[in-house]
Amino acid sequence: MEPPSRLSDYLERNYKLAEKLRSALVYPALVFTLSVVMVFFLCSFIFPQFLSFFQGMAIQLPSSTRSLIAIATALGNPWVMLAFGSCLPLIGYQIWLLSQVGVIRSRMEEYVLQLPVFGWLFIQLVSARFSRTASILLDCGLGQMQTLDLLGEVVGSRIVAEEVELMRQSIAEGRGNLSGELLMPRFFPPICGHMVAAAEEAGNLPVMFGRLADFFDECVEDGIQRILAMVEPLMLLFMGGLVAMVLLAVFQPIYSLLEAL
Repeated sequence: MEPPSRLSDYLERNYKLAEKLRSALVYPALVFTLSVVMVFFLCSFIFPQFLSFFQGMAIQLPSSTRSLIAIATALGNPWVMLAFGSCLPLIGYQIWLLSQVGVIRSRMEEYVLQLPVFGWLFIQLVSARFSRTASILLDCGLGQMQTLDLLGEVVGSRIVAEEVELMRQSIAEGRGNLSGELLMPRFFPPICGHMVAAAEEAGNLPVMFGRLADFFDECVEDGIQRILAMVEPLMLLFMGGLVAMVLLAVFQPIYSLLEAL
């Protein structure tokens, strides 16, 4: 396959993967949105009808009910809602700005790597991008040093970019080769180093990197399906928990009053 065709195939794969991820996140996002809207409706319209009734009773309200009263009062205040709605975009923008700082972005990636499932998925995703780009660049006739110079800028990970730079310096100083350097970093799976070592002996590095990219792409797709299978019941549990907390806070004082009669 010619390099331009491989580049278009690479871009098409990335686009399809992004679209598949967006489509898969529609259901969890919908469940989360419905949960928030339902709680907002209960706190804004249903619960205030009980509020005057609770205030006229000479009983000690439980902490859950008092918290819900405070939330309902805040939701009924337009100035509080306006301030809250104005702060959310600012907070999101500040988080985005902080993520562009190299040190903070590295810390964020280190935190993601420590997560049980998402860390593994992040490794597979970046490894696929690294392998696919290396395959295209080497197939275009670039040398290993030129390829490593470009890889650090396109992998999309600050941690991997730093490791790629260390690999490039080590190879440039004659202290190792590409397969040996791929076995040393803590990020790349060991299969990368072993497969590249076999490719160096056979002289087919572009082909081997392409096969590695296909392998990691399949791992990413399988990982997304596993995460979604785990997220869907968690979102339903989250929705049920929110509604149950609101209903418990509403009916617990009524139940206490009926017991006192």
